[in-house]
Amino acid sequence: MKKGYIEQMKEMDTEKGLYIIGLCALILGLLFCLITTLFSIHPSTILGDKMGICPFYRMTGWLCPGCGGTRSFYFFLHGQFIKSFRFNAFVFYFMFCYVVFMISQTIRIFTKNRYHGIRFRLRYIYIGVIIAVIQFLIKNGQIHSWF
Repeated sequence: MKKGYIEQMKEMDTEKGLYIIGLCALILGLLFCLITTLFSIHPSTILGDKMGICPFYRMTGWLCPGCGGTRSFYFFLHGQFIKSFRFNAFVFYFMFCYVVFMISQTIRIFTKNRYHGIRFRLRYIYIGVIIAVIQFLIKNGQIHSWF
C-alpha cells in the first residue's frame, strides 16, 4: 500500500530533524577537537585521568553496557574499526549508522531528493538494543556460563 502525503512528510521531518541534530553533533565534536588541539589540551585534562568507578559497577559488580564506549569512539574516529568493535560493539554500530545516515542524507540534499537516502526505522533502535544486551552478557561472562 502506498503511503499518503502526510506520512511521507512526517518521515521527511523526522529525517531532517535527525540530520540537523547530526550536523550539530559533528560541529560540536569538531569544535572540541579544534580547541583541544589549538590549546594543546589533552581530553584527559578535561575529563580527569580517572573519572572514578562506574556507579553501575560499584552497585552490581558487573561491567555496564557503556563500558569501553569512549575507547570505542576514539578507535572508530582513528579508523581502527576492529578495535572499536571489540571495545564496545554498540558504539561501533551507532557510529556506523550515523556515518551512513549523514552521508546518504547529504547526498539526498545535493541531488534535490532524487536519491532518498537512508530513512530512520525503529528496527535500527531495536538492533542497537539487542547488540547492547548481547555485549553486556558477553562482557560479564553470562553467555559463557550457559554453555
